Amino acid sequence: RDSVASRGLGDVYKRQTMSSSVWQAMSVDGVLEDTGMEEEVLDYIFNKYADRIFEHTAPDDMPSYSNDFTLRHVYFYLVFVYMHTHPKTRQFKRTMWVRGMKNGYHSSHFYRYIVPVAMKLSEVIDELKWGDRLAFDNHCPAFPFYVTGITDTMPLRVSQPVHQSNLERGLYAVKYATHVVKLALTCTFKREIIHMSGIHMGAESDGAIGERTIDSLPLFPWERWLADGPYESSRFCIVPYRTLRIPGPSNVFRPLTAIQILHNRFFSFYRSRIEQVNATVRNHDIIEGRPFRGNLAHLDAYVKIIVHCTNVGIRQGKSRLDGYGWWPHAMSFEGP
Repeated sequence: RDSVASRGLGDVYKRQTMSSSVWQAMSVDGVLEDTGMEEEVLDYIFNKYADRIFEHTAPDDMPSYSNDFTLRHVYFYLVFVYMHTHPKTRQFKRTMWVRGMKNGYHSSHFYRYIVPVAMKLSEVIDELKWGDRLAFDNHCPAFPFYVTGITDTMPLRVSQPVHQSNLERGLYAVKYATHVVKLALTCTFKREIIHMSGIHMGAESDGAIGERTIDSLPLFPWERWLADGPYESSRFCIVPYRTLRIPGPSNVFRPLTAIQILHNRFFSFYRSRIEQVNATVRNHDIIEGRPFRGNLAHLDAYVKIIVHCTNVGIRQGKSRLDGYGWWPHAMSFEGP
């Protein structure tokens, strides 16, 4: 029995080391530099979803230029290379390649072999845990009860549509003076992502997005999320105190009290955790680089993959914060 167990552990270790070395064998400038993801994240996602995203590629199909990895590994890896570097079509031959290839994939091969993998992965990937918001250590000293999440919206630039006036108007955001889509994320105090919505049309305000999406979520009546000012119309969000204009002919505003200023400082400190998550998600050129030009359904798939993979990295301890406390957010899940 001991020998069988030892062989089992040895097989697991062998699979893990082989899985880890696959990405290194393919990398050109290093796995993190090529894909923006740690090897452990790629290992986890590939091992969990490979059998569900490759319909026409067998597990043992090997490329002609290497025996160190399979075609499944190549297609999977290049999905992340594309999202991280977002090359133009004419740059594919020097970008969309792995070690051993003489030239990168042509755009026709990209759309035939790699895009379908990304689309399928976006359909099945599920790495956001809605229940994490109710964890007994999801607290902070300033908000020890009721607050279960921190939410924010960020823009993703897209190219101006041609000959589609309705879409052009829907994507144009006056706030940014350009065409964008918007992505809304919510995280816990530990920076774990618990919810994403989008992509949304850029012309829609952050407040309208929050009111339409957050208010329809299965939240308990007592739950609250920290958010920026535009979210004040959502019944589940609390926002910082703001100065109010005093009625009258003069343009005079009532100043904040010392307590309100102190509250806003604590509020801003803890709300910045969602901005830190946003910054990690933005660390890919498909989101933060040149304006995306192409099918918005493809962009939606790439964004979903990046968000879910980012959360895997956070849960693996790359940027996760320690929890605080060990108590429920309310007296009961039915209400305080």
